[in-house]
Amino acid sequence: MRLGLAIAASALFVLGATGCEQAKKMVEQVAKQAETAVDSATDTYKEAMGLYAKGYNEIIGNVPDLIDSYGREIPFESEPGEGMDRVMLIGGVGVDMALKTAQDSFAQAKSTAPDKLKHFAAPADELLTAARGLASVYSEVQKYYQAEDYKDDKYAKGKELHTKFKSAADAYYKAVRTLEADLTAAEDVMMAEELAKHSDKATYGYQWRAVHAQAKKTLNAIERDGATQDEIAKAVDAFTATCGELKTFADGKADLHPSFKAFVDTADRYLACLKRMRRAGEELPPKKEVMSQELSNASDAYNNIVGLVNALSQVEQAGQLN
Repeated sequence: MRLGLAIAASALFVLGATGCEQAKKMVEQVAKQAETAVDSATDTYKEAMGLYAKGYNEIIGNVPDLIDSYGREIPFESEPGEGMDRVMLIGGVGVDMALKTAQDSFAQAKSTAPDKLKHFAAPADELLTAARGLASVYSEVQKYYQAEDYKDDKYAKGKELHTKFKSAADAYYKAVRTLEADLTAAEDVMMAEELAKHSDKATYGYQWRAVHAQAKKTLNAIERDGATQDEIAKAVDAFTATCGELKTFADGKADLHPSFKAFVDTADRYLACLKRMRRAGEELPPKKEVMSQELSNASDAYNNIVGLVNALSQVEQAGQLN
């Protein structure tokens, strides 16, 4: 799951590639409006957290394309051999740029991070190294099949690269889990502290923070391996209740801020994905493909929620959200 920290100065947008274009445009528009009004002085802890999250999001938003592309052409459970002479590895567009962005973000984070975030440096370096290693092997595989070298060595190097790529993928996923766990724990603490500071339910600040927090809890619950239908139902019910409070608040505003209107609409889309997923799981037999697709849709919608949360934070800091 992508991470999103509501940090005014970092402009940390983590939008899903297949997310709603309208929501994306609103995020960009709101951020641009707030950019000139927000004071540049920010808390170093939040700033460093935002930079680590930005680098993490860049990597997990691009590097998995390499694994998906490879797996479509060469199944991980098998190995290269006769019949695989038309391997077309076309993934990887944007990976080099993503890794450069992640490198710069991590470097900046390490240079500004307070002592209580110093321990993030090692797992961030580990993830960057693992991602680079995977990209390097992928490039080797691409060149091997583009040159049709398998015709000369009877797939000997192809088999070596297959083992090498699987090992690189394992190292990548291990590094992702390590940094994600650290960032998620820190993000949860920050979100709880922020919500405690905005406890008045009759305010914009409480509403978007409460929805963001519950949306994250819900996504964590439904995407967990082995999540039961009862657990999914409870998670969906919890977010449904939060959305009910959000709707009551929004309906009570005669002049709802446009950025918040976009946030409400995106929360509704997220809830719709959750309901469809729940419904597919309750059918007999469960429609697992539909559930998987709706989980992906929910993840995209969540990323759009996060993008708007970051924009709303900027607007709030600029004193435009009252």
